[in-house]
Amino acid sequence: MMDERPPVPIEDPPSPPLYELQQRDIPLPSIPVRIDNPVQVRRMPNKGGPAFVTTLTAGTPEHILGADLRRARVTLIGYPTADESQDVLWYYMSGRTGQRCPIASYTPLVLEHCDEIWAQGQLSSNGMDLVAIVELYAD
Repeated sequence: MMDERPPVPIEDPPSPPLYELQQRDIPLPSIPVRIDNPVQVRRMPNKGGPAFVTTLTAGTPEHILGADLRRARVTLIGYPTADESQDVLWYYMSGRTGQRCPIASYTPLVLEHCDEIWAQGQLSSNGMDLVAIVELYAD
């Protein structure tokens, strides 16, 4: 024979501590949603992330950033470390042995992906600094 008594609700003390409330797993029903019309979406502003400078050596691929799903955008700007009379190139690479894409110095390169980022300095230059400004998705 089944117990037919109704369940007794558990009452909270008058002021439960916040950590107790945060630990509770409140069961919420899942609601299927089907969108039939255009929906207005507002993009949240990105959060600031780390900004740093690294020196690129000529001919050696440098690992700039690892894969990060939180990264919304990164801006890379290369500039020569010494006074160079001509425009010096640096190379954007998607991997250590991937294809190289030449980028002129002082030209901002904005990337909106979360994959690894590699870079390499020009073989004929005295050195190249690369500024990386990272932006993360808002919570």
